[in-house]
Amino acid sequence: MKRPTVFFVVLTLALFLVAFSGYMYGQNTEPSAALPSAVVLSANGTHTALVPTLTTITHQDNELSSARYYTAHLPNVRALIRTNDPRAALVITSSYSPENVCFLVKLSRDRYMFIKQNSRALELEHSHILLKGGAIGQPLAAAIVLSTYTHNTDGTWTLTPTTALAPGEYALYISGGTGYTVNPGTAFDFGVDPSK
Repeated sequence: MKRPTVFFVVLTLALFLVAFSGYMYGQNTEPSAALPSAVVLSANGTHTALVPTLTTITHQDNELSSARYYTAHLPNVRALIRTNDPRAALVITSSYSPENVCFLVKLSRDRYMFIKQNSRALELEHSHILLKGGAIGQPLAAAIVLSTYTHNTDGTWTLTPTTALAPGEYALYISGGTGYTVNPGTAFDFGVDPSK
């Protein structure tokens, strides 16, 4: 076999292995967690049940970098349930620990080609053959609000942000499972208005 032929065979095999590893990295290896049976917004001494909303997922491919970027979309610009309490917390009824499964996130205004849309958006971890970040389909770290999770005596969990919530749109986000094609997640959304 001539030397140039050997080179092309080795190159082809190497490209196949890289592509296959990226494909396997993007596959769904764990089922999505069951949804909490209830999520309640605890603010200003009152408790309000939040309603789950199934998100829609879009993706954009970058052929040059072999990356696929995911975005979860929620309808409407503002959540119906709102509070002016920057120290609001969430009480979660769940059969499992919500830590590293349920994420408190801050949502952004959805845009398409720099044009504002009548919806909200959440950027998710993307897939990349070479640069591997967090679990594909989970919220980007920049969108996650740092919080503590406390297991209460009645079996519920309290999610408390470590700092005051700035005015804006928020949600408790549960991924719909991770994989090369990310499944729609579920969001329990609410809004925080400026304190009077």
